[in-house]
Amino acid sequence: MGIHAFTEVARQRSRIRGRMAQLRKNVATAQDELAELEQRLAAHDAVLRDMGFGMDPDDFPPVTPTRKLNYFKRGELPKRCLDAMRRTATPMTTEEILHCAVQAKDVRFRTPKDRCNVHEYTHLMLHNYATKGLVVKVGLTHDMPGALMLWVLPQYANKWR
Repeated sequence: MGIHAFTEVARQRSRIRGRMAQLRKNVATAQDELAELEQRLAAHDAVLRDMGFGMDPDDFPPVTPTRKLNYFKRGELPKRCLDAMRRTATPMTTEEILHCAVQAKDVRFRTPKDRCNVHEYTHLMLHNYATKGLVVKVGLTHDMPGALMLWVLPQYANKWR
């Protein structure tokens, strides 16, 4: 068994520990699932110890599962963001791009944290698209900490640099 299989077993074990930590909060209602997870955890521990990599399975911290945000279908948010940038043809901040995408779909966020998470995802997506050459970062709104980045499509970038 290679190191990749080992790390995958260790990653699965971390997810199990994270789920166990969540269930311990509601032990009275989840005794059965907790017992099953403890059995699965013991099986993963046995595999990791038998492999003989000299690592303690408890060295891997538990991973807490996060709730998925299903405001947009797969690939829909990036498409809407690029459409918004095409329509304006001027530099836009991440917030403006997200605002246009959210308005086009008429999304109502359940919590402010959900909106913050979608904003963070949009910002990371724009950075990834910039490395691929799909968008260009043309500047900042001002030269102070906390300045907002300005993004534009490559065909309009020469005009704004």
